[in-house]
Amino acid sequence: MKATPSFLRLFPVLFTFLFISIFATAGDLEEGMARYEKQQYKEAFPLIEKAARTGNAEAQFQLGRLYDRAEGVAQDYKKAAEWYTKSAKQENPKAQNNLANLYKRGEGVKKNLKTAYDWYVKSAKQGQPIAQFNLAIMYEEGLGVSQDDKKAFEWYKKAAEQGHMEAQHKVGYAYRTGTGVKKDETQAILWYAKSAEQEYPPSMHALGYMYSMGIAATQNKKKAVYWYRKAAEKGDMGSQANLCHIYYADKDGIPQDWDEAYKWCSLAAENGNIKPAALGMGMIYIYGYAGQKVDSEKALYWLNKASENGMANATYLLGGIYELGLGGVTVDRKKAMALYQKAIDGGFKPARKRLAQMQQLI
Repeated sequence: MKATPSFLRLFPVLFTFLFISIFATAGDLEEGMARYEKQQYKEAFPLIEKAARTGNAEAQFQLGRLYDRAEGVAQDYKKAAEWYTKSAKQENPKAQNNLANLYKRGEGVKKNLKTAYDWYVKSAKQGQPIAQFNLAIMYEEGLGVSQDDKKAFEWYKKAAEQGHMEAQHKVGYAYRTGTGVKKDETQAILWYAKSAEQEYPPSMHALGYMYSMGIAATQNKKKAVYWYRKAAEKGDMGSQANLCHIYYADKDGIPQDWDEAYKWCSLAAENGNIKPAALGMGMIYIYGYAGQKVDSEKALYWLNKASENGMANATYLLGGIYELGLGGVTVDRKKAMALYQKAIDGGFKPARKRLAQMQQLI
């Protein structure tokens, strides 16, 4: 009987050892990720690290992320880059994307936009939507590669088709403006809607604007208010300012509502969106709307802010305050006439008639 070679006799033993090692590695990673999901980062770290040291690409990615985010361990971008690199070389698309981020920012590695671009490409070609989005940014801004709006659009579209809400917004914007693709406002509103339905504030605002102006759809102020409100509630300053204006303007089928106007004007003003908000706040304080006390000091402050930011109608209101002495302000006809002239220069036509009337009384 022929003797079995010694290496063949060892094969079952080696196979069993390998199987046990793989099983143990998977068990460590699985347990580590279970702890991670419970935000038990310190308990997760040694389990994930143990799995990573066996060469498990997913564990290496997760360990890099722990170092990157300072979860369960002190933040260390250099170690994050080391573990991302190990995983990225094993074709892990998430690690490739995150490694590219570090090269783009110069964290843990020397900043290198070309290397960042190369890693984004590897990840994006594997279908990773965040990498496709990041690669599109590189093309849009000309980072590590020649600027190319068409290629930027192509990669935004790939990410958008996978449900990436920021990419969907970018695709909507591209169709809206004709950037990298033929202008198509109907497509713009469709992509903005996809993103807005995921509660992305810039898309909610954009959708509100398109309904407000009747772009690629029948003008619908109620739908505009709906989307502006959703964006405003998430802190979008432009939407807060637009709601402010809508509620004090009393037009286009939306009734004037000074309580709502005050709510949104004050929020927009606090957040730094001055133009319509400042005008609204000035009107509220000079007339005592929305339950606010008449306060000439606050009224003048806000109307001057609006006037300084080019709102000629605010300048006109200032003229009226000084002409009539509203809110207890001392009458100053000379100052009123100067303000009316400034409003005229700013393109506010009603000020021309009022200035002419005052000149006739001199």
